[in-house]
Amino acid sequence: MIAGTNTSKNYLKKTKGKIKDFKNERKRSGEGIESEMVTVLKRFRIEIRAYHGGTLHGKDVRKLMNDSSDIFMLFANILKAKRMQVRRQCDRSSMQKV
Repeated sequence: MIAGTNTSKNYLKKTKGKIKDFKNERKRSGEGIESEMVTVLKRFRIEIRAYHGGTLHGKDVRKLMNDSSDIFMLFANILKAKRMQVRRQCDRSSMQKV
């Protein structure tokens, strides 16, 4: 019973470490979904106000709504590309385990 608990704790510790490493790598690379979406908004001169908790207000909302079809098409492309990227990474990692 105790040996099983130690094994589980070690596995959990390793997994948390891998998740932390992954998150740190994504932050450094600047290739995260959020950073790409913010870049799209900046391209349309839409600013997310940090002093309002990262929300849109006033003229930025109007800009977003005026260009919403273009902006959300770009958002969809980013999400699709990231989904494919994650699938490839998962496929590679599952192949390495075999």
